[in-house]
Amino acid sequence: MTTRSHGRCFLIFRILSRKGWFTPPFETFESLKARLERGYRLDEYHKEGSIAYFKATKR
Repeated sequence: MTTRSHGRCFLIFRILSRKGWFTPPFETFESLKARLERGYRLDEYHKEGSIAYFKATKR
């Protein structure tokens, strides 16, 4: 684990999740895609690092 990622994990788990910005359990890329596919047609779905972005049409 690099110092940079350690700092990011500390920020998310210790500070932002306690303030309610992020709530555990955190989504994985695959679980988010599966959840979205239940109600949407995914036109685009991408992952860059820890960010997932998508373009979808509601069914």
